[in-house]
Amino acid sequence: SGHVNTSTYAAASGYAGGYAGARAGTLTVSLHAMSVLSGISHYPTYHRQPTEVHRDELRVEVGELLMNGPAFRRDADANDVWIELDLLGLARNAELRTRALPKSAARLDFDYAHTVDLRPGSRALATLRDALRSPNEADSQVYFALKTRDVHTAAERELAHGFVNLRVLLYENADLVRYPVPLEGGGG
Repeated sequence: SGHVNTSTYAAASGYAGGYAGARAGTLTVSLHAMSVLSGISHYPTYHRQPTEVHRDELRVEVGELLMNGPAFRRDADANDVWIELDLLGLARNAELRTRALPKSAARLDFDYAHTVDLRPGSRALATLRDALRSPNEADSQVYFALKTRDVHTAAERELAHGFVNLRVLLYENADLVRYPVPLEGGGG
Protein backbone atom coordinates (compact mmCIF):
# COMPACT_ATOMS: atom_id res chain seq x y z
CA SER A 1 0.00 0.00 0.00
CA GLY A 2 2.97 2.31 0.38
CA HIS A 3 1.93 3.63 3.81
CA VAL A 4 3.52 2.75 7.10
CA ASN A 5 2.13 0.08 9.43
CA THR A 6 1.43 2.38 12.36
CA SER A 7 1.65 -0.33 15.00
CA THR A 8 5.11 -1.36 13.81
CA TYR A 9 6.18 2.27 13.48
CA ALA A 10 4.93 3.21 16.94
CA ALA A 11 6.70 0.25 18.52
CA ALA A 12 10.00 1.00 16.79
CA SER A 13 10.00 4.77 17.18
CA GLY A 14 9.37 6.89 20.20
CA TYR A 15 9.62 10.22 21.87
CA ALA A 16 11.31 11.76 24.88
CA GLY A 17 10.59 14.43 27.45
CA GLY A 18 7.21 15.56 28.79
CA TYR A 19 5.07 18.72 29.14
CA ALA A 20 5.35 18.88 32.91
CA GLY A 21 6.29 15.19 32.72
CA ALA A 22 3.35 13.93 30.65
CA ARG A 23 2.38 13.48 27.02
CA ALA A 24 1.48 16.92 25.72
CA GLY A 25 -0.47 15.83 22.67
CA THR A 26 -0.09 14.67 19.09
CA LEU A 27 0.96 16.37 15.89
CA THR A 28 -0.27 15.03 12.57
CA VAL A 29 2.58 14.76 10.08
CA SER A 30 3.23 13.25 6.68
CA LEU A 31 6.68 12.39 5.41
CA HIS A 32 7.15 11.34 1.81
CA ALA A 33 10.68 10.05 1.30
CA MET A 34 10.64 6.35 0.47
CA SER A 35 11.71 6.58 -3.14
CA VAL A 36 14.82 8.48 -2.08
CA LEU A 37 15.49 6.47 1.08
CA SER A 38 15.29 3.10 -0.63
CA GLY A 39 17.59 4.32 -3.38
CA ILE A 40 20.43 5.37 -1.07
CA SER A 41 20.39 2.91 1.80
CA HIS A 42 22.02 -0.45 2.24
CA TYR A 43 19.41 -1.48 4.83
CA PRO A 44 16.88 -4.16 3.82
CA THR A 45 13.22 -3.21 3.75
CA TYR A 46 10.39 -5.27 5.17
CA HIS A 47 7.86 -4.54 2.45
CA ARG A 48 8.61 -4.21 -1.25
CA GLN A 49 5.73 -2.12 -2.60
CA PRO A 50 6.71 0.89 -4.73
CA THR A 51 5.79 4.34 -3.48
CA GLU A 52 4.20 7.17 -5.43
CA VAL A 53 6.61 9.99 -4.63
CA HIS A 54 8.86 11.98 -6.93
CA ARG A 55 12.22 10.22 -6.79
CA ASP A 56 14.53 13.14 -6.02
CA GLU A 57 12.80 14.83 -3.11
CA LEU A 58 11.77 14.51 0.49
CA ARG A 59 8.52 16.19 1.49
CA VAL A 60 7.37 16.83 5.04
CA GLU A 61 3.92 18.10 5.99
CA VAL A 62 2.73 19.34 9.38
CA GLY A 63 -1.00 19.40 10.04
CA GLU A 64 -3.17 19.50 13.12
CA LEU A 65 -1.96 19.70 16.70
CA LEU A 66 -4.17 18.04 19.31
CA MET A 67 -3.22 18.86 22.89
CA ASN A 68 -3.91 16.58 25.85
CA GLY A 69 -5.34 18.10 29.01
CA PRO A 70 -5.75 21.71 30.05
CA ALA A 71 -2.11 22.46 31.05
CA PHE A 72 -1.24 23.73 27.60
CA ARG A 73 -4.20 26.12 27.40
CA ARG A 74 -3.63 27.38 30.96
CA ASP A 75 0.01 28.36 30.32
CA ALA A 76 -0.38 32.14 30.79
CA ASP A 77 3.18 32.83 29.57
CA ALA A 78 2.46 31.50 26.08
CA ASN A 79 0.18 33.01 23.43
CA ASP A 80 1.13 31.95 19.91
CA VAL A 81 2.60 28.55 19.09
CA TRP A 82 4.42 27.16 16.08
CA ILE A 83 6.35 24.08 15.04
CA GLU A 84 10.06 24.08 14.22
CA LEU A 85 11.52 21.11 12.40
CA ASP A 86 15.00 19.69 12.61
CA LEU A 87 15.33 18.05 9.23
CA LEU A 88 18.85 16.58 9.53
CA GLY A 89 20.39 19.86 8.35
CA LEU A 90 18.81 19.46 4.89
CA ALA A 91 17.28 22.95 4.86
CA ARG A 92 17.79 26.38 6.37
CA ASN A 93 16.18 26.89 9.79
CA ALA A 94 14.03 29.76 8.50
CA GLU A 95 12.40 27.35 6.02
CA LEU A 96 11.57 24.85 8.75
CA ARG A 97 9.17 26.89 10.83
CA THR A 98 5.41 26.91 10.52
CA ARG A 99 3.33 30.02 10.87
CA ALA A 100 2.42 30.95 14.43
CA LEU A 101 -1.11 30.23 15.61
CA PRO A 102 -2.88 31.54 18.72
CA LYS A 103 -2.93 28.70 21.25
CA SER A 104 -6.52 29.66 22.07
CA ALA A 105 -7.69 28.78 18.54
CA ALA A 106 -10.41 26.14 18.42
CA ARG A 107 -8.33 24.19 15.88
CA LEU A 108 -4.55 24.29 15.57
CA ASP A 109 -3.80 23.25 11.99
CA PHE A 110 -0.42 24.46 10.75
CA ASP A 111 -1.07 23.49 7.11
CA TYR A 112 2.69 23.47 6.45
CA ALA A 113 4.72 21.67 3.81
CA HIS A 114 8.37 21.76 2.82
CA THR A 115 10.14 19.87 0.06
CA VAL A 116 13.88 19.23 -0.06
CA ASP A 117 15.55 18.65 -3.42
CA LEU A 118 17.70 15.50 -3.24
CA ARG A 119 19.13 15.20 -6.73
CA PRO A 120 21.96 12.73 -7.29
CA GLY A 121 25.30 14.25 -6.35
CA SER A 122 23.75 16.98 -4.18
CA ARG A 123 25.07 17.89 -0.74
CA ALA A 124 21.59 17.29 0.71
CA LEU A 125 21.53 13.73 -0.62
CA ALA A 126 24.99 13.06 0.85
CA THR A 127 23.80 14.43 4.22
CA LEU A 128 20.76 12.15 4.16
CA ARG A 129 22.89 9.14 3.21
CA ASP A 130 25.30 9.86 6.09
CA ALA A 131 22.38 10.16 8.53
CA LEU A 132 20.97 6.78 7.53
CA ARG A 133 24.35 5.09 7.78
CA SER A 134 25.35 6.69 11.07
CA PRO A 135 25.79 4.31 14.03
CA ASN A 136 23.81 6.83 16.10
CA GLU A 137 20.10 6.22 15.46
CA ALA A 138 19.23 9.77 16.56
CA ASP A 139 21.06 11.05 13.46
CA SER A 140 18.20 9.69 11.30
CA GLN A 141 15.40 11.34 13.26
CA VAL A 142 13.30 14.26 12.04
CA TYR A 143 12.33 16.34 15.08
CA PHE A 144 9.22 18.46 15.56
CA ALA A 145 9.36 21.05 18.36
CA LEU A 146 6.27 22.92 19.57
CA LYS A 147 7.47 26.40 20.49
CA THR A 148 6.15 29.64 21.89
CA ARG A 149 7.44 33.09 22.77
CA ASP A 150 7.23 34.07 26.43
CA VAL A 151 4.83 37.01 26.76
CA HIS A 152 7.01 38.66 29.44
CA THR A 153 10.56 38.16 28.15
CA ALA A 154 9.95 37.57 24.40
CA ALA A 155 12.31 34.60 24.65
CA GLU A 156 11.43 31.53 22.61
CA ARG A 157 10.94 28.31 24.52
CA GLU A 158 10.05 24.74 23.70
CA LEU A 159 6.77 23.39 25.01
CA ALA A 160 6.97 19.86 23.59
CA HIS A 161 8.68 17.75 20.97
CA GLY A 162 8.45 14.48 19.08
CA PHE A 163 10.19 12.77 16.20
CA VAL A 164 9.94 10.47 13.20
CA ASN A 165 12.75 8.02 12.55
CA LEU A 166 13.69 7.64 8.88
CA ARG A 167 15.19 4.19 9.47
CA VAL A 168 11.78 2.90 10.50
CA LEU A 169 10.27 4.33 7.32
CA LEU A 170 12.99 2.58 5.37
CA TYR A 171 12.38 -0.71 7.17
CA GLU A 172 8.67 -0.46 6.45
CA ASN A 173 9.36 0.77 2.90
CA ALA A 174 6.49 3.20 3.29
CA ASP A 175 5.81 6.89 3.67
CA LEU A 176 4.04 8.31 6.70
CA VAL A 177 0.67 9.78 5.80
CA ARG A 178 -1.28 11.79 8.41
CA TYR A 179 0.57 10.02 11.20
CA PRO A 180 -0.02 11.15 14.81
CA VAL A 181 3.42 11.89 16.29
CA PRO A 182 3.33 11.91 20.12
CA LEU A 183 4.64 15.14 21.63
CA GLU A 184 6.30 15.23 25.02
CA GLY A 185 7.08 18.47 26.78
CA GLY A 186 10.40 20.18 27.22
CA GLY A 187 9.59 21.19 30.74
CA GLY A 188 7.63 24.22 29.58
